[in-house]
Order: sequence, then structure tokens, then C-alpha cells
Amino acid sequence: MTRLSSHRLFIFGLLILWALFFLGHNWESGLKMDAMIEATNAKNAAQKGEWTLFHFAPNYYPNQFFDHPPLMAWMEGLAFKFFGVSDSVARLVPAFFGLVTLIGVVTWGALAGSLEQGLMAGFILLTSNRYIKFGSDVLLEGPLCAFLVWGAVFFLKSPKEVGSRSFFYALLTGIAFALAFMTKSVFALFLPATIGLLYFCEEFNLKFSLFFLTGIVLSFVVLIGAWILFADGGLFLKNHLAFLSGRVGGSQEHHWLGPLANLAGTYWPWLPFLGWGLWQCLKKGRKRNLPLSLAAIQVVTIFTVLSLSGHFLEHYLILILPAAAVVSSVGLTKWVSPIWNRWEKGVLTLGVSIALILAIFPVRLRRDRTEPLGTTLKEMEAVCRGQTTVLVTESAMERWMAVSIVSWLTPYEVLSISTDNLPAQKGRLMITGISENPSSDQWERVPLVFSKLKLFQPRQYPHCHRNL
Repeated sequence: MTRLSSHRLFIFGLLILWALFFLGHNWESGLKMDAMIEATNAKNAAQKGEWTLFHFAPNYYPNQFFDHPPLMAWMEGLAFKFFGVSDSVARLVPAFFGLVTLIGVVTWGALAGSLEQGLMAGFILLTSNRYIKFGSDVLLEGPLCAFLVWGAVFFLKSPKEVGSRSFFYALLTGIAFALAFMTKSVFALFLPATIGLLYFCEEFNLKFSLFFLTGIVLSFVVLIGAWILFADGGLFLKNHLAFLSGRVGGSQEHHWLGPLANLAGTYWPWLPFLGWGLWQCLKKGRKRNLPLSLAAIQVVTIFTVLSLSGHFLEHYLILILPAAAVVSSVGLTKWVSPIWNRWEKGVLTLGVSIALILAIFPVRLRRDRTEPLGTTLKEMEAVCRGQTTVLVTESAMERWMAVSIVSWLTPYEVLSISTDNLPAQKGRLMITGISENPSSDQWERVPLVFSKLKLFQPRQYPHCHRNL
């Protein structure tokens, strides 16, 4: 506790940065598309009380099967149950996992060197723009980062000998593995894979290794077994296996360099420190630092798998960044140590300065991803009653984005359509691009003030006020 209090300025600065980047989102509106899908599942679960079968949109998941495990939807659904459904509440769960990951990275960095190095690792994580961009949204990678980090920390904190304390940490490592699996299924394998590679590179007692593995397997089986027995996990796993087999295919060679290009273009100014830290781990004749070695192995393993899989998406990259922060902290701490006191005050000053800037100036850290459809839906809600289905033409909004936005912002069923030549029916409204004009015999335009899209209602079954 004394060591922590001696760095209270640094810690307070980190907490300000975390609060600004993860909770300070009142200046923004609209989740990412995948985030809206996750949030919609949770919203439907909370409102309908169905916690094992997730309904994103009836026409897109008719078999009541969603692609990903339920842990994130459960947590989001509980947040909606207690605090209501909104963009702000949706980001509470990612903010929680952001804080959990930050604490884990600081702990991991401290195990790799010193408390100062751990705090520096936390600072690097919170100033990694891709981590902030994707970790603060309702995506699965943020919670997965937390479980990967703490699984590594529990392993590192375990005494490397047979005993009750080691078994306790083995159980905790298995719990982290199980929760990671219930967040994003096979991506959880990064945790045992990196620990296994560390075992291969270092010399561990075979008896201890089998003992620790037993603890991991035991807690993993108990948690997954409870999910199967009490929350219909077996049905999910059966469908998920078929889903994974459909996704696995030949590598797309043009994506092999995707992670490298993304990391090289976004991980500044920390990329040189990451390279230097990895080099230190590889130097021959140097006494091995297990926490640092595990961090380096995790960075290289995840990076290699993402490259060779040929299915790289930008938000996958954040899985590398917590361990990368630990590796990068080695060189940065060494460079900053002569001016540590000034650096510590600088971190606090940075946090306070960003807070003041965001409070005084109307800065938008993210663009509104629901526009222009979001504005149309708000105006539609104000003037229309009784509709059950919203048709959105593909020229107004790309199919999956339209489905995500409408499902998240409204209680209506949404149909993405390729043409505006559809018959008018009771309960339907149609949103089109500005150049589209459905049949005037069946549809009439509803005048809107702010929208850049067009809204139409059936002439025979009007649902909206004709005059605003």
C-alpha cells in the first residue's frame, strides 16, 4: 500500500484517462455495427426475459442461434435491466472490463519488473488508440482482453511448486479461460497456447506442470458444464461448431499483412519500444524474465495467428495490445526513469488537460455511426404510431448496418430491401434514399425536417401525421 500511495499522482492520472476514454462518451452517439448487434441481443434478452436464446432480428436469425457465446450479452442485459436501455448504459460493461484490464496490465508489468514499470504499461495501454477505439465499444474483444490478461497474471503469481496456493491460482487461471471461452469461443485458446509455449521455452517441473494443468481443466470443465446444464450451452455449442466449420477456409493471402500494416500504422509512439522489448526477450545469455517472456510470447502468438488466418479484422488487433503494453514498458520505463517525478506529474496533467478540453470545447472523439438513418428514426418516432415493420432500401443504408441501427434504436422489425418497389401494407413504413420514389399510388411521403433520407407510409393505412 505504501508503494501505491507514493505513486498516487500517476494512479490518479491513469484513472482520469480511463474515465474519459471509457465513461466520458456523452459527446458521442451511436455504437459500431457489431456493437449494436451485441447490444440488441442483450436488449431483447432483458425485455423478453429470454437469456439463452438471442434474437437479433427475426428474419436474420430464424433458428434462434447467434454466432457468439452469451457472456457479454448476459452482462449487457443485466445492465439494461437495472439502468435502462441506451448507448450510455451499453458502454458501462466495456468500461468495467477496461478498468479490469488496466489493473491486470499494471499488475503484469509490476511482476515483470517494478511497480513503476507496471504503471507505465497501464499508461501505454490507455494511450494505444486502437485499444481505446474498440475496447470502449460493445465488442467482444475488450472483455476477452481482460480474461487473457488475468489468466496470464494468475499463472505468473502462482508458486512454481506443488501446493494448495498453486492449485488455487490454477483454478483461477481455468476460470479466466472458461470466461474467455464464453466470451469469444476459440479465441480463448490464446491463453493456454501462450502458457504452453512458455512451458516449451522454459524449464518447469513436470509434476508441477501436470498439477497446475489439472486445476485449470477442473475449473474450466465445471464452469462450462454449468453453462451446458443450466443455460442451454449444449445447443449453442452444437450450432457454434457448425458455424465455425463454415468460417474456416483457405487463408486469404492478401490479408496476411493486414495485422502488420495495422500495427505499423496505429501503434505510435509505442512501436519502437515494443520492438526493443521483444528484442530484449530474444537476447541470448540473458536471464529469463518469465512475466516479460509470457507477454512477448502472447504478442507474437496472437499476431502470427491473426496474420496466417487470413480473416483479419481491425478490432482483433486489440488482443495484442495489453501484452504489448507490458513489453513496451521495459524500454520506456528505462528511458523515463531519470525524470520519473516530472513524468508522473505529466501523466496527471495530461488527464486533467484532456478533461478540461472535452468539457469546454464540443469535441467529437467518434463520428455518429447511426447517421443519417438515426435522425430519420427519431423523427419517425415523433410523428408515427402503430407501425410494426420498417423497410429500409439498400441505397439508404447498407443492409447489415440498417438492420443493426433499426433493431437497436427501435422495437420494430426491420427488413432491408434492394428495391423500393414493394407493396404497401398495414403496419409498414419505408425509408429510402433521397433519389428514390416508390409508387405514389400506394405510398405517400411523410415530410421530415432534419432527415437526409425519405420516409413513406401506406396511403391506405396511414401511421404518421402528414403535417409537422
